Amino acid sequence: MPVRTRFDWGSLSPRRLLMAVAVIIGLCPMPSVAVEPADTVVAIARFTVWPDEVDYGLSFRMCLRDDDPAIASFLSLRGTLIHGRPLSLHSVEPGAFGSEACQVAFFSSGLAEPSDIQSISLRPVLTVSAQPGFVKAGGIVEITDPHAEDRLLVSNVTLGRHPLRLRAPLLEVAGRVIE
Repeated sequence: MPVRTRFDWGSLSPRRLLMAVAVIIGLCPMPSVAVEPADTVVAIARFTVWPDEVDYGLSFRMCLRDDDPAIASFLSLRGTLIHGRPLSLHSVEPGAFGSEACQVAFFSSGLAEPSDIQSISLRPVLTVSAQPGFVKAGGIVEITDPHAEDRLLVSNVTLGRHPLRLRAPLLEVAGRVIE
C-alpha cells in the first residue's frame, strides 16, 4: 500500500510559500541541485510581461553573445514554449545587441559589457546575467550565488523606467536593489 503524505501549505509564511513554489518550478534550485542558467532564465521569462504592441515574430527570441559559453545550456531548451511561442536562440556579436529584436538577452558572468546593456536598457528586452553588479550597471535581473538568501536581484530603478513588467511571484522571491 503506498504511503501518502499530506503537506500543510497553510503553515508557511507567504514568503516561504512563494519560495517553496519557486523551488518546485525550478526558479530557485535547492542548493544540492545544479541548475543550468538556461533553466533559471526561462523560469524568469515566464514571470515577465512584455508590451502587447511589440511584435517579435512567431518565436520567443532569446539572445546571447556569440562567444557566451552558456549557449550550450540553452540549446537543449530550443522549442520550449514560453508565453505560447517556441524558444529560438540567436547569437549576437558583442556590441550588436542594440540592433537585434530580442525578448531576453542573457550574459554569462564577465560578458555583460556596459555598452550592450545601455544599447538595450529602455527597449522591451529582459536583461539577465550572473555577473556581479549587473543590476547596478543597468540590467534588470541578476542571478546571484545559489546559496545566497536572495537568489535573484532586481533593480528597482531600471524596472521602474522599463516597458517590461515582472509578475508579483517573481518579485516576491527576488531581492530588490535601489541604486
